[in-house]
Amino acid sequence: MLHTDPAAYAWDLFTAAVHARADRISIPATSRLQYEAIVLHHIAGCTLDLTSETTGRLPEKIRHLLRTWPP
Repeated sequence: MLHTDPAAYAWDLFTAAVHARADRISIPATSRLQYEAIVLHHIAGCTLDLTSETTGRLPEKIRHLLRTWPP
């Protein structure tokens, strides 16, 4: 619990390992977090709140990333 947001830190560690070992879907995104939010929300069908909880980021941050996505 040395990090201010353990959920976000855990998500970052997990996704770094996945990104290092798996092929990415070709989705235009401005950041890794935006890419992950798009995959969780639009492809996996997670709600905005579930995407927020999963990534450990505030719902406002996820909402912003989804709204500014350049499809």
